[in-house]
Amino acid sequence: MSNAARTEHRGLYMENGSGGLMSDLTFHGSAFGMWLSCQQFTIRDVKITNDAVSAIYQEWN
Repeated sequence: MSNAARTEHRGLYMENGSGGLMSDLTFHGSAFGMWLSCQQFTIRDVKITNDAVSAIYQEWN
């Protein structure tokens, strides 16, 4: 992903329904490493580098 100024890329964008299992993922760069607005995620071994502006954005509480 681009790490240029003002980039709006998202490494992973997921919404609606249950998320399930995500594992062994690496995100380099982007505005958001992961943009999530679902529920019930199980996340394991996810790496988000310092190039991302925000590591994880969670839409719902």
